[in-house]
Amino acid sequence: MASPSHQVVQDDSIPYSYEHPYLLTRSLDKKTIHIWSLTNSESPVRVSTLEGELPDSPHPRIFAGKYILTHENRELDAKVILIHKIEDGTLSDSKTIISDSNPDDALHPPIPGDAAFIAAVNGLIAIFKNGSNSKDSIIEVYGISEEGKLFLKTELRQTADGPELGRSGDYKVWGPTGYVLPTFIDLTEDYFTGAFGNHDVQLVKWLSPSSQPVTTLLELPATRFLEDLPQAAMSSWLNDKLSIPSSNSLILAHHEFPVDFVDLEPITAIRSVNPDTLELNWCSPIAHKTSFLRYNESLNVIVTFGEASYVEGEGEKPRTSVFVVDAGTGAVRKQYQSFARCDTSPSGNEIVEAFDDGRIHVVSLSTFLEFGFLSQEEADGGDNSDLEKTAVLRGQAFYPELEPQSPLNSKQRANERKAVARYTEQGKARPWVEGMFVGEGFVLLKGSRSVGFVLVRWK
Repeated sequence: MASPSHQVVQDDSIPYSYEHPYLLTRSLDKKTIHIWSLTNSESPVRVSTLEGELPDSPHPRIFAGKYILTHENRELDAKVILIHKIEDGTLSDSKTIISDSNPDDALHPPIPGDAAFIAAVNGLIAIFKNGSNSKDSIIEVYGISEEGKLFLKTELRQTADGPELGRSGDYKVWGPTGYVLPTFIDLTEDYFTGAFGNHDVQLVKWLSPSSQPVTTLLELPATRFLEDLPQAAMSSWLNDKLSIPSSNSLILAHHEFPVDFVDLEPITAIRSVNPDTLELNWCSPIAHKTSFLRYNESLNVIVTFGEASYVEGEGEKPRTSVFVVDAGTGAVRKQYQSFARCDTSPSGNEIVEAFDDGRIHVVSLSTFLEFGFLSQEEADGGDNSDLEKTAVLRGQAFYPELEPQSPLNSKQRANERKAVARYTEQGKARPWVEGMFVGEGFVLLKGSRSVGFVLVRWK
């Protein structure tokens, strides 16, 4: 069994997102974004800091491998898109999103030319732009040059049988252009796929002028109906999606829930769709509220992490529910509930749970499918001596010396020491973990009310 090592990284920023191998951290005032490089063999290296003024509540992400794309926290709210180079943080390009429509005023029609940023993936950016009516509206697709400049690649349009884009309706969200805009599903140079609907879901395609005739509409009926709440309006929200190129499939996770009612037994419809033909491969209702999806290619399984169902009076509510689903059939191969945060490594080969006190459990996903997270006896051999012990880690609780987000006075520091000592006397560590990101051979832990971060390595 591997032995973990801990490294406290002192910094004046806090972890924001991780996309292998880069960690993005953000200053407390949200005005500065730092880029770090993380591998499983070196100390974290701060690569660069994004130059210039950033949007309010900036949302940065890795784009096309070499760039950082930044916009406001919600895509639809974006007034400007910034493109920075990862290597030195310099601003290479920007694009202003023009929108003068008032989507909340039904008396005023949408203004032609108004736009909204709706997607950025695979080195492409999709911007919805109003036409004279909804059927004349287009989706502009931008690429990025070697110099980091955005350029228009193509314009996508709906086919004649596509739906009108509404401006009203129960539980629909209007976009900044004045229309109900599609939820992003998929984007290539040839087509954009978006989703509409409240409870039932429609997948709709916008096509390029050079596209071959294909199916552009798919109806996805809801999987959940509440007999005990027949008066409840139901809704479906796309909580995550992922692409599996090897099988040419898109995996969609729609949380189906009653509006204005507490949902103690959540259901997520996990669906596999062919992105080219818009054919439904399979649909599997999962008994939790999916937060995010992961994929392991060698095992051909999808791992859905989410919020567990809970019945009051049955003890502590688990923090995380995990389902492992066969990517070819939708069959559930494993179900697990944890009182910790859980995720897989970027490759999907290992699964990790991190507890609030800093304990880390790691096991290969193949072992997890058979045994779950192993007990200490199983991890050391026990009755399963054939297990891959090198793929297992069970770290001990610990309490790192991270700097607080705001300075503590002498009384607060004394109270902090007493709290740590009290937990130590009980043979425990004081809870401190607020978030985690998993890399290959390491996990990054974000502390509560602190700056900097902690790396726990096992390779």
